[in-house]
Amino acid sequence: MDGGHRNHADLLRSTLKPLTGRGARARFTVPSLTILFHPHVERVGECARLLALLDGREATLTRFEPPFLAPGSSSGQPLGHRSVSRRKLRILANGRGLRLEREADFEVVVNGTPLDEPRDLSSDEIEQGVVIEIGGRIALLLHQLGPPAAPLPHHGLVGDSEALERVRADIGRVAPLTIPVLLRGESGTGKEIVARAIQQASPRARKPFVSVNMAAIPPAIAASELFGHTVGAFTGASRGHPGYFAQAHGGTIFLDEIGETPPELQTMLLRVLETQETQPLGSTSCLKVDVRVIAATESDLDSDVLTGQFRESLLHRLAGYQIALPPLRERRDDVGRLFVHRLAAELESIGERERLSQLAGPDPWLSASVVGTLARHDWPGNVRQLCNVARHIAIASRDGPLEALPPAMLGTRAATACASGMPTAKAIDQHRRTEPMTDGELLVALRANGWRTSATARQMGISRTTLYKLIDHSESIRKAKDLSPEEILRSRVECGGDVEAIATMLEVSPRGLLLRMRELHIEQPETAPPPAGRRSRY
Repeated sequence: MDGGHRNHADLLRSTLKPLTGRGARARFTVPSLTILFHPHVERVGECARLLALLDGREATLTRFEPPFLAPGSSSGQPLGHRSVSRRKLRILANGRGLRLEREADFEVVVNGTPLDEPRDLSSDEIEQGVVIEIGGRIALLLHQLGPPAAPLPHHGLVGDSEALERVRADIGRVAPLTIPVLLRGESGTGKEIVARAIQQASPRARKPFVSVNMAAIPPAIAASELFGHTVGAFTGASRGHPGYFAQAHGGTIFLDEIGETPPELQTMLLRVLETQETQPLGSTSCLKVDVRVIAATESDLDSDVLTGQFRESLLHRLAGYQIALPPLRERRDDVGRLFVHRLAAELESIGERERLSQLAGPDPWLSASVVGTLARHDWPGNVRQLCNVARHIAIASRDGPLEALPPAMLGTRAATACASGMPTAKAIDQHRRTEPMTDGELLVALRANGWRTSATARQMGISRTTLYKLIDHSESIRKAKDLSPEEILRSRVECGGDVEAIATMLEVSPRGLLLRMRELHIEQPETAPPPAGRRSRY
């Protein structure tokens, strides 16, 4: 290699960032391309590591190079589709990141903007992921990847990103043990799926798995629901109830939304964890239970401990081993994999699975720009939100080709806020305030986070208590307690019973909506998602 090439390689290496993980050695990443969308959908998720850049050479993308490999494969094939030019898209190191240059007749769109002249990309942009659309038929993600790792069991999790591989490694480490596990992650990141994966990979796989949403249990009956009661323990107790812990004997109990546990119940739960015994209400004796506890939260329990809302001793008991679930925005290379997986499932459910193969034909009903839009989205609702969008796309495309994605389909009003000149939640979050937050800023932040108070407070860098006070004093934000039965029922019909869609339409938190529906004796959909947030009045 000549001196010039060596200098380029040194400059490139200086932009590469080490990936570190628990139990893994530090390693360096290399710019790579991952297929987000391809007419032959089985190719989605294949990767090409641009190793030429490490030697100071340019990397080129054409119809015939580079080879893209499926995860775990040792050989691959080029994109090979007629929508990709025989001419070159050049990728070069420029000392601060990468430069993209295209030859004539190569149709390229970079992050939604046509590549009409050379474009420089910073290392931060590449770290986040740059979406490249080619010929309207193929979408790629230019991002950083480490060297291929030994494949791990999938444990039912869809995706092959390095962030998800770390979760799989954690599952493999902790599954054979009996210690409690605490799953931390935003709403919609798949905490229950991971909990079930731990159960299935453990010696308790054939034993019961009992899932409990702590936010959905009224405090007055929580102890009875968890630990059981005897006949006559309280008025109306005409028969005994074993309780969720007894039902999970020999297996696993999953306590979702553990941060919503009432203070008085936290003490009882701590005792069960310490003694492995439950005492049903009305009984004078204790019942021995053999239960593996997996808890999950989207709340900041460490802050809750400092404010006295959560017992520190209980947190230490629950956190025998902690697994952090990455938000979807931190695993953008999985967006294509997840989307195609869910799209196939939705098409299957309406009896139109064969439409997937039509994408490779001359008249496709879905363009790469749609998937490119999905890959650039920040997904405040994470995988759950992506599943909803895949359902919408499967249905909306039945009447004809879907060339673009309506902003409303993403379930956020952030784009509308930007267009109207209102500040985005991200801009508010980055702004060091010198004056009180306005109602408009608060409204944008709540909308951007799907009206979830925990996520909004976390993004704004304030406590939930402060957020509740801001909402209380706001004349622009109404509370779930103010909703009338008529508007809830009307919205439920319009949204097909989707609680999150109803909450978005009525502009209240999903948890507040569910509690208001319970208060008004309005039947809840069987598929209602677990509510989020701490207080019932929102």
